Amino acid sequence: MLSRKYTGIIIAIMIIAVAVISGCIGQTETPANNTGYVNDRGEEVPGDYIVFITASGFEPIVLTVPKDSTVIWKNLDAKGQTVFFNTTRKGSPSINPGRSWSFTFNESGKYPYYSSFYISLKGTIIVE
Repeated sequence: MLSRKYTGIIIAIMIIAVAVISGCIGQTETPANNTGYVNDRGEEVPGDYIVFITASGFEPIVLTVPKDSTVIWKNLDAKGQTVFFNTTRKGSPSINPGRSWSFTFNESGKYPYYSSFYISLKGTIIVE
């Protein structure tokens, strides 16, 4: 029969083995660029910075990013929203509640934008 000392060691090893094995089950490797934000088609939306759209406006209202950055707009409002740039006259399709849209800024400058559904919702991206 095993002594109490060896029985305790064996139990400790079994507990550690179970903990290690259970920690590995069901885990998958997540890509480094996985943002967890999806568009209306359920596709991953890549991005470096996030602006949240709420019923009270864009958060943050002003965001400064380096050139070649991708900004994600995540709609937390209960209604569809858009992002429409004043300077380029381009923008997003309707962003449904809980969904996201992204845009990459390749040139330096100031990019004021608003929601074409709610013109009072305004923000600015400054690209350095």
